[in-house]
Amino acid sequence: DTAFAFVRADELLPDAEELARGSHEYPARSATLVVQTESISNAGPAELTGPGIKGTATLGVAGMSGRAWQFLADNHAGFPLGFDVIFTSPVAIAALPRSTAVRLMETV
Repeated sequence: DTAFAFVRADELLPDAEELARGSHEYPARSATLVVQTESISNAGPAELTGPGIKGTATLGVAGMSGRAWQFLADNHAGFPLGFDVIFTSPVAIAALPRSTAVRLMETV
């Protein structure tokens, strides 16, 4: 299983079988997916909820397709298993632990 995977936002659909999702005994032994993008914003198609987020937050990531957002939403469904995601851009970083629920609010 892959512990770290590095992809561009426009290529974000890695083979999910290659990403370590932890186990019920050791959920922290999951992969971290690092996603490069041109820009990250707090206005976008994804609504986020979970620990550390007061109410809801929105996230926009340049280059992300609707299928890629759904891939991230599906990741949360198996919590506490799943992988963590770190988005990086030239001027910002956003992290989505597997405990964060992602809901697509609009078509991308």
